[in-house]
Amino acid sequence: MKIKVSNVNTPNWKDVNVKSHIPAELEKLSELAHNIWWAWNYEATELFRDLDPALWKEVGQNPVLLLERMSYAKLEALANDKVILRRMEDVYSKFRTYMDVEPDKKRPSVAYFSMEYGLSHVLKIYSGGLGVLAGDYLKEASDSNADLCAIGFLYRYGYFTQTLSMDGQQIANYEAQNFGQLPIDRVLDEKGEQMVVDVPYLDYYVHAYVWRVNVGRISLYLLDTDNEMNSEFDRSITHQLYGGDWENRLKQEILLGIGGILTLKKLGIKKDIYHCNEGHAALINVQRICDYVAEGLTYDQAIELVRASSLYTVHTPVPAGHDYFDEGLFGKYMGGYTTVVGMVNGMIKELGITVPVALHLDHGSYEAAKECIEKGFSSVMFDGSKYDIEENVAKTKEIVALAHAKGVSVEAEVGAIGGEEDGVLGGGEIADPDECASICELGVDMLAAGIGNIHGVYPENWPGLRLDVLAKIQEKTGTMPLVLHGGTGIPDEMVKDAISKGVSKINVNTECQIVFTEATRKYFEENKDQQPKGFDPRKVLKPGFEAIKAKVKEKMELFGSINKA
Repeated sequence: MKIKVSNVNTPNWKDVNVKSHIPAELEKLSELAHNIWWAWNYEATELFRDLDPALWKEVGQNPVLLLERMSYAKLEALANDKVILRRMEDVYSKFRTYMDVEPDKKRPSVAYFSMEYGLSHVLKIYSGGLGVLAGDYLKEASDSNADLCAIGFLYRYGYFTQTLSMDGQQIANYEAQNFGQLPIDRVLDEKGEQMVVDVPYLDYYVHAYVWRVNVGRISLYLLDTDNEMNSEFDRSITHQLYGGDWENRLKQEILLGIGGILTLKKLGIKKDIYHCNEGHAALINVQRICDYVAEGLTYDQAIELVRASSLYTVHTPVPAGHDYFDEGLFGKYMGGYTTVVGMVNGMIKELGITVPVALHLDHGSYEAAKECIEKGFSSVMFDGSKYDIEENVAKTKEIVALAHAKGVSVEAEVGAIGGEEDGVLGGGEIADPDECASICELGVDMLAAGIGNIHGVYPENWPGLRLDVLAKIQEKTGTMPLVLHGGTGIPDEMVKDAISKGVSKINVNTECQIVFTEATRKYFEENKDQQPKGFDPRKVLKPGFEAIKAKVKEKMELFGSINKA
């Protein structure tokens, strides 16, 4: 029998943390157990061992778990053991003397980012040399009294432990960590709840809990996505060290770099130096640049500031030691609408551009149009031509209301344009003039209507534009600016005729792409890439760029649009 989920009462789960009751005389042991300082101070380690040597071995030398597993009768006996109490007081006194020293403010403060930290085998957030170095770095920073904090991940499974099968094959064993039994603390927000950092991915957020490891005087903040706020695909981001496919690896590096900076901002922490241990956290620099530009710096100023305050340690200076991501995968996560808006606005400000610039979404879906309106685009095209006219009208009406409330112009479409553009396929339709009129009545700013035009290169047997239909559309829509998509390859006289019948905007992207490709191909055919510095991408791309400029100027002259911006 199948049961509809909507008819099932979903239980409301609440986290309840239960801790063993430690006698007041031994409370200092709990404080010591929750600071990794014990891991490199033998007196503290030996103190915990001598509380119960057999249990100490059983719990894997984990002082937090030791105190949890110890019976209350045993704890009561220890609370009355004068030798143990005296040793505890001696160790605690050294600990407090060590901890109560103020950080050295004469040296630059540092924020340190690493994918792994080898602090103790108890905390499975490392695998090898890179992690051990990072762990030793924090321990030495603590001993040196440096003003430093660190960012990493709290892995649910960490790195695998290996066993050998009977035939000698390696078996990888991933054992889940119980966070309640580790020397870590929850970082709480102003409401007394565990702090959550919201990290942007595509068009949604990944939510990460924040934990803290006390490494002597140093705070190591760990991000954890294994919580009910995230989808099953994103909960696994912090499951395994270096685990999953390439997409998960990219998600991890976004979380460490961008999420790490957002974590520090939420904690109110600012440092002088930002140090990447290997390239996994490289995106901290991207987030910092965005933050500085948002605060009012120019792009060049932000770049210079980030360059001057960044450190990078590389341990494997060969190609195999660095992550390479497919351009399409990287663009999927890093080419969002917010990035585009920031880049365009930064260029306008930095370059002193005075010509009106429209940041336009072409052939956008219903969802994409709404998002671009929210993100700060100045113009959106909602392509509702795939819907029947009633749904096209309804959705266009909503888009117009949202856009005009933010001063954003709207281009609508009636009659699908043939060919392919931005992943949108159209069979080529002739628009109905009455349907065009119904869309115009919604208050759109521009209208794209199918009149036999197609995206891309026109075939040899193309019959030409339906200028008769265009005339009827103009009659129905009045002064509404009309848009002619697929302007590449249309005879000049036909273009001029279309302009006389109300066309105010003509798209010629394909023609620009063609001349760019031709110029670039010629560059290589003439072996210019073999000349000194000829391989520089700026030199390789320049002929194509200049060819586009020339083509745009030619079209502006044809369209009569010079000095009309």
